[in-house]
Amino acid sequence: MTMVQERAAWDFVTQESPNFTLAVCNPPLVLGPIVHYLNSLSALNTSNQRTRDLMTGAAKASCPPTMNYLFVDVRDLALAHVLAAEKNEAGGKRFFIVSGHFCNKEIAEIIGDAFPELKGNLPTGEALQPGDYPEKGTYGFDNTRSKSILGLTYRTLRESIVDTVKSLQTVEEH
Repeated sequence: MTMVQERAAWDFVTQESPNFTLAVCNPPLVLGPIVHYLNSLSALNTSNQRTRDLMTGAAKASCPPTMNYLFVDVRDLALAHVLAAEKNEAGGKRFFIVSGHFCNKEIAEIIGDAFPELKGNLPTGEALQPGDYPEKGTYGFDNTRSKSILGLTYRTLRESIVDTVKSLQTVEEH
């Protein structure tokens, strides 16, 4: 949902006073396993392409820059939507659905640790540097509302990436 769409939704609720409330779940980058059918890894959603490129060796020469250093697992985001619809106290609120910080270098390290057979595909040494955190650090976030009102507990980056790689390994590349 774009900011324009979200603003239109809030305006509608304010102006029309419908018999329902609005709760909005705003995620950063969404990672996690695929559950829908893919006939090829080339049809993969943009968010998981970084994991695909690392595990297949497409990024071996240079770990891609991370750009956005916040993530959420798709399963946590899906649960957040359900909880926001089910819990009365969620009505009228915006939720930042974020698990934590990550960088592409960490994704490569998790893949190498959890899947030793893929280590030869991964960038190493200086080739990891572009995917690391910036020297000056990253920005903060506050997901307190999603934890306290929705009751969310978030999956770790490791769990998300391990499950993603397992799901991608089942897709036959054509």
